[in-house]
Amino acid sequence: MVFRIPRTAADDAAGPVLNVRAAIDEFYQDFPQHRHDVFILNHQEFKDCLQAVASIRPEMARLKEQYRDLSYVGAMESIVSGAFEAKLPCSVNIGQKLFNNQDEQKIYARVVIPAGDDFHARALKSFLSSSAFDDVSAFPVMPMSLHNTEMWQRYVLEHELGHAVTVTSVNRQEGKTQDLSHRQECEADAYAMIRHFQRYGRDSLFPAFIRDLRNMNALHSGEVTHWTSRAIDRVIEMNEFNQVAHLTPAEARDTAIRIAKEVAISTAAAHNLGRAADQIKSVMRKKNISSGNRVVLTLAAVAGQGAQTRSPIVLEACRRYINHIRNYVPKDMAQTVDRSILEKAAEDVRAMQGRVIDAEPPVPAIKKAIQGAFIDAMSGKRPDVPTRREIKPPQPYSG
Repeated sequence: MVFRIPRTAADDAAGPVLNVRAAIDEFYQDFPQHRHDVFILNHQEFKDCLQAVASIRPEMARLKEQYRDLSYVGAMESIVSGAFEAKLPCSVNIGQKLFNNQDEQKIYARVVIPAGDDFHARALKSFLSSSAFDDVSAFPVMPMSLHNTEMWQRYVLEHELGHAVTVTSVNRQEGKTQDLSHRQECEADAYAMIRHFQRYGRDSLFPAFIRDLRNMNALHSGEVTHWTSRAIDRVIEMNEFNQVAHLTPAEARDTAIRIAKEVAISTAAAHNLGRAADQIKSVMRKKNISSGNRVVLTLAAVAGQGAQTRSPIVLEACRRYINHIRNYVPKDMAQTVDRSILEKAAEDVRAMQGRVIDAEPPVPAIKKAIQGAFIDAMSGKRPDVPTRREIKPPQPYSG
């Protein structure tokens, strides 16, 4: 499968693509210890996926010899081949088998694929915002200062490399309370944004733009895993206090890990944010309405969720959306929505801004039980059921 990304003259004006070879060389200079466990498949050098995968087979053979409990390499090759052929950016873990009867799953190596050259700035922007609107170039609006293909492709690569340097093991039992996939995405985006400020300067608007796109994406599509807005905010705050420029690559990695651990959401929060997004999607994906009306109806749906939710995470995401959406709506986008809808949205916004919610509603018991059982099955644990010896026989009534 090969993506054909539509191009316009404006897309071509976004500048040259990333020099992937130079970026790879820089990474190994920054992290020499990862030369033999992080493999970056450069689409600018390999003509097809067969050639790319063949280039790392000797290293795969070495890993299989070194680690007898290595997961199925054949499955990894299939995933990598598909991603490379489509030039879709990703980072694929190579570690212990899924069911290894241990709480900890070690990650022995990673395969990283950068975004393909066809992915220009506007295409990558639309990927991150998952826009359901008629014209992705119109909404959300992107400032011309960020219309830079090399910068976008570098961010995407740094994000995937952030996964590679931060994820060395996974404690599955932590997944019963914290959304581990979300924590890993926070690590990757925090690392990428630290590196971005170091490359493009303290005044760059790009991190704030990505922060808002990640929040839009979570509410537009339910892509909660990549709701990294909190983590990016931490990096932006550090940058404002001049605490980013001096960090070494290793310090950037360690800082990203610390930030992610502090801001990652619980499994309950992830569930609740996903449910709220389902309600918003049902409104924004209505057919046969104009882009302007779609924007207004979506905004009204977000305000309604914020005014009614019992989840502090949903409230935070909705507030972020309302507080920043004005920066992303084209000024000439006409709308004909009934005035009563606008008045109700304004009322919901006022109600939302004054709300305080302390506790996150729990995950439904059946879903929590299924998640826990799957984690225990991978970890080799039995359900917490008393044995026959632990069950005491009934005692006579003593009066």
